[in-house]
Amino acid sequence: MRSDGIVEHWLNGIKVVDYERASPALAAMIARSKYEKLPGFGSRRGRLLLQDHGNEVHFRSIKVRELR
Repeated sequence: MRSDGIVEHWLNGIKVVDYERASPALAAMIARSKYEKLPGFGSRRGRLLLQDHGNEVHFRSIKVRELR
């Protein structure tokens, strides 16, 4: 997330989407999604959001570094 609250998603060096994390539009999309019942989903705190797709998931030894 950039310092201005904009989130960018990149795939193989191509930006595929960007959005404002605190926007009413994003809150409305979450409210209409399968995540509506998860309190705090998409919280404005933190820089990473890890999710599963209905299966048991384990995360271990996650390292974050700046790409250059």
